[in-house]
Amino acid sequence: MIHRRAFLGWLFRLLGGLTAGGAAVLRPIRRARAGSGRVVLPRGTRLENLLDRHPARLDASRLDLTPLSRFQTMGDSQVVVDPATWRLAVIDPAGREVRLGYDQILRLPAMTRKALLICPDEFAFVARWTGVSIHQVLRAAGMSAPAGGRIVIQDKPGPLAKVETFSWPEVAADRVFLAFRVNGRVLPRRHGWPLRVVAPDHYGGKWVKYVHRLRLVARSG
Repeated sequence: MIHRRAFLGWLFRLLGGLTAGGAAVLRPIRRARAGSGRVVLPRGTRLENLLDRHPARLDASRLDLTPLSRFQTMGDSQVVVDPATWRLAVIDPAGREVRLGYDQILRLPAMTRKALLICPDEFAFVARWTGVSIHQVLRAAGMSAPAGGRIVIQDKPGPLAKVETFSWPEVAADRVFLAFRVNGRVLPRRHGWPLRVVAPDHYGGKWVKYVHRLRLVARSG
């Protein structure tokens, strides 16, 4: 006969390791936390159960890709960009500006990352994003970012522009990059064509769509 206290202890440990899908994953999760600070989400995790979680604490590498037809979006989703006239403006701390065309961006070395996007209390999806490192964009513009500075990214021009700022260390580590394809397809207009930010350690509100401008800001002080 199992002692009652031992049985309750075993049951508590088992339940603590159950996922929404019912699989016991206590040991793998502990190893992931100890090694990377992130919880590895088991395959089959229901995305709707992640809406109150912070993406920086999660490892979504085992999750299936969300079909493009099931992607949701917030904010502007019908911005029309003319590929013949669109240019990405890259501005250094002294105000010097270089403009790169879409074809120039596509010729840069590409990178692909699987990432989880979470808009808190709204939706979450997993996608494979292909794009370009901001390092490569700066190099193409003949610029280098000052150590300890920031990158300010803006969408469409005008007074209602969306502007987000990222630290240089996360940009340098390619934890923030610019995507032009998703799940093997050209980025759809409603999801930010021609370029959108992919920032897996941030909520979806910082994933700027319709990127129009990158501005380098030197470290102050």
